[in-house]
Parts: sequence; structure tokens; C-alpha cells
Amino acid sequence: MSKDLRPLAARETMWKVITEVKRRFPKGITLLDPINNMNIKDVKFKELVEKIATLEKQLEAHSLQSDPRLPTLYDAYAQKQDLTAQIRALKKTLGAAQDVMQMDELKCRKRVLRRLGFASTDDVVEIKGRVACEISTGDELLLTEMIFNGVFNNLLPEQCAALLSCFVFTEKSEQATKLKEELSGPLRTLQEIARRIAKVAKESKMPVDEDDVAVV
Repeated sequence: MSKDLRPLAARETMWKVITEVKRRFPKGITLLDPINNMNIKDVKFKELVEKIATLEKQLEAHSLQSDPRLPTLYDAYAQKQDLTAQIRALKKTLGAAQDVMQMDELKCRKRVLRRLGFASTDDVVEIKGRVACEISTGDELLLTEMIFNGVFNNLLPEQCAALLSCFVFTEKSEQATKLKEELSGPLRTLQEIARRIAKVAKESKMPVDEDDVAVV
């Protein structure tokens, strides 16, 4: 066959060839077998071809092949797969956004630690920071600030116990309790330090409410 189809004779020849092919293969031209016709000898390729043939037979033998609901079920499954892919993409986007938020929060927390003296300007942990690391119960920043401000220095053991109970007592009483001065004084100091920490945190762009400090 001529590669140049511009001459009339070449086009007529091509038309005859196409007509003959359609006559011989009314259901379409048979696909070439990659192994027998194309002589591909690769072992892995042969295994893949055999696997495809096996799966195609399983699909043809499946009960859904004769089920009139097949088109509807197939469309529903395709929609499900599409939604699953969208969910996966959205989760990935959400994860990236959360990473950014966590980085911003980390910067704010480091700013708070620097302003309170728990870390240096080079983010090196100072003595106050090391003390805070050893505290495993209660508000580490508040307790450390109280220690370094000498809040416990002149308190009796029972006063210390009462003050420290603020960090573990979770029940709220509807009735206001009037404390004696030896207890209310240290409590006021605790609250003042807590408010100061909350103010520093707020100024450092941390989401903290000064009036919503967890103190008694």
C-alpha cells in the first residue's frame, strides 16, 4: 500500500483493503497475542498475561454479569471510589494545614518560654526550664514560677499542702468558701502568677483567656 493517499488510485486501493478487512473480521480485528504472535519471551510479562486471563475468566463467571443491576451497581461503586479518593486528598490537605498550625503554635510556645525565662533567646533551656521538665503533675509553668518567686519559702507544711491541692482538685463548689488569711494570701499570689503567665501567653499569640485560668 502506498503511504501517499493523495492520488485517487491509492485511495481506492486503501478503500478496497479496508472493505476486505471488515468482511473478514465483522466483529473486529482480532488482537495480536503478545506471546504467540509478537514473540515476547519475558517470564514476568507472561505471568502478568496469564494473571489477566484468569481474572477475566473470573469476571465473566461472576454472578453480577447476568444481574440487571450491574450498570447501577458499577456506577455506585465508581462514585464510591471517587469519593474515597476525594476524602484521601482532603485528609492530606488537612494534615498539611495542621502541620502548619502546629508549627505556628510551637513558635508561640517558644516565645512564651523565652519571655518567662525558661529558655534563652537561642532557645537553650535555662535552669527554670529544667526544673519545669521535672514536674509531672499540675501546671509546670505555674509551679516553676511559684518556686522561683519564693512562694513556698515562708509557708508552713500545711499551707504548702493546701496550696498545692489547687493543682489536683477538679471539683467545683457552687458555694463560695471564705478562707483564712494564711490560706487566702498564698492563693492570691498563685492567681496573680497564673494571670501573668496567661497574659504573656496571650501577648505571644497563644490562644489563652486571661480570665479562664485553671486556678481555684
